[in-house]
Amino acid sequence: MGRFFYWLANLLWYRLGSWKVVAVPPADMKKAVLIAAPHTANEDFPVGIGAWYETGLTARFIAKKELFDGPMGFIFRSTGGVPIDRKASKNMVQQAADFFKDTDSFFLTIAPEGTRTLLPRWKTGFYYIAKTAGVPIVLCYMDFAKKEVGMGHVFWPTYDEAADFKYIEDFYQDKTAKYPEKFCRRIVPPEELKS
Repeated sequence: MGRFFYWLANLLWYRLGSWKVVAVPPADMKKAVLIAAPHTANEDFPVGIGAWYETGLTARFIAKKELFDGPMGFIFRSTGGVPIDRKASKNMVQQAADFFKDTDSFFLTIAPEGTRTLLPRWKTGFYYIAKTAGVPIVLCYMDFAKKEVGMGHVFWPTYDEAADFKYIEDFYQDKTAKYPEKFCRRIVPPEELKS
């Protein structure tokens, strides 16, 4: 059933619509954390899963485990959701990193903005999940001006967090969100990097 949602999104946005995928993950890549940005509109989700249908792969995403209870749980599971227990003794970064241990192939999609409203900075969990799991980060984007999705820019975190964050920020400077006024391109404010 999950593939149906992927297929439908692909049909509406890519086959009947004018969106295109311009870059895909390397064929030999089996595990990665995927940044999904910009994230300013509900439309981001179907554009994203439609793009994954183009690649023949499936991306997963994390959500609080309470969302998997009741009738909505079916939707979350069938579209690639994996539950995170925010009350567990392990922190969320370690829980998410552990998902990579249990499978030979796992792509975890994270929207670092965390919400569709404008925030002063991105959440950095995506970065620490990748470092803890020992996997690369794929800098994925949805550009609404060009109607294109790119999923091919692979980045390995280093020991220089400030340089890594600057590199990622620079990558997203020319990407256009559905609502540009809501797209924050800052990961960590400069004053925090100095402390």
